[in-house]
Amino acid sequence: MKKTHILNILKYLISIALLFSINLLIADSTEQLNKKAQEKLQKLKEKDEKHREAILQKFYSFVSKAKARFPELDIQEIPIDPSLATGVIEHNDRPGDEKIKEKQIFAFVLDPYNLRAEPNPKNKEYIGKVKKGEKIEVVMILTPDEKNNQSFSKWCLIRMNNKKEGYIPSDLISNNPPVEDRKKQRKKVGNENHLPNFLSSLVGFTDFESNLNRDGLFFNHSEEYIFQVAQSMPKNASDYPPMIVTADILKIRENQGIESEEIGSISRGTVVNVKDVGNEESIDGINGRWLKIKSDDYSGWVFGGYLKPQEEEENPDELKSGESRYVKSVSLRVRDEPSEQATVITTLEGQTKVKIKDAKSEVETLGGIRSKWIYIEAEDFEGWVFGGFVSKKKGMLIDSDDIAKYFQAPIDGFRSVSSKFGPRVDPVTGKKNAFHAGLDIPAVIGTPIRVVSDGKVYRVDPNHVAYGMLTILEHKNNIYTYYAHQSVQKVKEGDKLKTGETLGEVGSTGKSTGPHLHFEVRRGSNMEVLNPNLYLPK
Repeated sequence: MKKTHILNILKYLISIALLFSINLLIADSTEQLNKKAQEKLQKLKEKDEKHREAILQKFYSFVSKAKARFPELDIQEIPIDPSLATGVIEHNDRPGDEKIKEKQIFAFVLDPYNLRAEPNPKNKEYIGKVKKGEKIEVVMILTPDEKNNQSFSKWCLIRMNNKKEGYIPSDLISNNPPVEDRKKQRKKVGNENHLPNFLSSLVGFTDFESNLNRDGLFFNHSEEYIFQVAQSMPKNASDYPPMIVTADILKIRENQGIESEEIGSISRGTVVNVKDVGNEESIDGINGRWLKIKSDDYSGWVFGGYLKPQEEEENPDELKSGESRYVKSVSLRVRDEPSEQATVITTLEGQTKVKIKDAKSEVETLGGIRSKWIYIEAEDFEGWVFGGFVSKKKGMLIDSDDIAKYFQAPIDGFRSVSSKFGPRVDPVTGKKNAFHAGLDIPAVIGTPIRVVSDGKVYRVDPNHVAYGMLTILEHKNNIYTYYAHQSVQKVKEGDKLKTGETLGEVGSTGKSTGPHLHFEVRRGSNMEVLNPNLYLPK
């Protein structure tokens, strides 16, 4: 009996000890769970705090940049309570993305470029690099700050495929891919999706229909289109070099304005000197100033939109280390290597002074200009530019340094076409939607026809049924150019020609309704038709 009692007592004690141990284990487990929960909560708080700090840092950075860029606004420090930075949604993951995508605008990069963190060519904070031909989204287009003399280039905020955003000059993007990146162009045209008009204006030209120009007359045999050249016209007469008339006939008036009495006229190619500068005006869709000029026969006022500088091309051998030059294009792209395919480091404003530190020995033709690549230093930047876009003196600015369009105009003073590339009504047969494989450039019989780029005479046909007197040149990159309806041919097959040399004279031979040059650009052994507008200067 005593033994049984002792066993019961032992069982009871063991049960109590076991229960106590279990309670200890449960308590320990609960404490660990609570500790882990606290650690997780702390990590979430730290992550949230870092997120808030990042948001505030971006905000204060924006305020700082805004104050520096616009001191006249007198922006005050803005107190921000970090606790208010809640419910923030990253803009790339915002609600309503599907609807927003319907309004997206896309463009193509024309040259490799390091995107800037700010719309400023002097800024060296880079967001990322875009490649030539890359398709990007245009987020915003900035209006030039003319007050601070920053009108030489528009800027666009773009978004890359990786969702990063940065700024790029507008002249480095287009609604069409670069020439060599385009898909084969078929005879069917007109179905392309274009950017809105406000972005099309950024890439260089506008066109409009005109049957008769008031002050600058162009002889034609069909409808006429004028291509507006974006150029800077100085306010002082001393800043103008000798100027050349680009219209077939330019009216001279007694005073400024188209209402003033006409006292005479001068013809295309006449060289004049500017004696006085008048008011700025837009005539025939062309912006320019009224200029008082003096020629051999007349002295009076003309509309400056029909004049261009008489440029004396510099000998490329004069571009030497230690020499100084001035940018003569509205903007000049500085690249990391001496090649049109190289990455654009920055852009320089027209008339910026540069110092030459090195120069390549090879001479080539780009943008219709024969020169060489030079390594320059300017505004804390160093890099390569094409020497054809700098000059010894400051002067009137040329349109741009768009070396992708490496042909010069085949007719001096070329500003208009009488029949565009693409579908048209055939002027001879009257057939609708007949495909026109080139551009018709109106000019008087005997006008010199210029070589658009260095090349070799591939074919000379004196009596082609449609083209009349036809000359075909072969250029680099397997490109061919056609010059048709000539009245005189001055070259033979196999001749090697330089940019600007005369190969013939304008006529009206073959299938033609009036004197003009029919100009085509083709590629490859099958002579694939290309749009000449993609190669000619703007």
